[in-house]
Amino acid sequence: MAYPNLLSRYLPYEFINLGFSGNGKGEPEVARTIAGIADPAMFVLDYEANVGTAERMAETLPAFIRILRERHPEVPILVVSKIRSAGERFYEEMRQLLHDRKHVQRSTVERLRSEGDANVHFLDGGTLLGDEDAEECTVDGVHPTDLGFLRMAKSLAPVIRKLIGA
Repeated sequence: MAYPNLLSRYLPYEFINLGFSGNGKGEPEVARTIAGIADPAMFVLDYEANVGTAERMAETLPAFIRILRERHPEVPILVVSKIRSAGERFYEEMRQLLHDRKHVQRSTVERLRSEGDANVHFLDGGTLLGDEDAEECTVDGVHPTDLGFLRMAKSLAPVIRKLIGA
């Protein structure tokens, strides 16, 4: 019931979920492996939750995208920031960290677009769960439940359809 599986059902594309249970942190080795996928329709980069600091995001994201672009210069890339978490309500330091990492992602995409890459996009993951009953969308305030993944998929599907022309 993870959102990539649900998207495979909604869209006429196979989604390959390369989620690494907390270990996907934007490593160049992973980017090179993903870049080796033959004829991808698009790439969705959703690893903020595992990357740690905003500085680490600033280090990994441009390099990750550059590696994908070397092999796939025109394939759409969608950078998705992290979904909301319960801790944001209670901890200023967590709100600041999420703000800083989201800023890195958004500004990286904006910079790349200003440099001529019209096929790189940003989506604020804080919007993916919606507002109604959002607390029911995670099992522990962080990890999505089936309902959370369903809402993520339903929020992502129209964005992906538009980017890949499906």
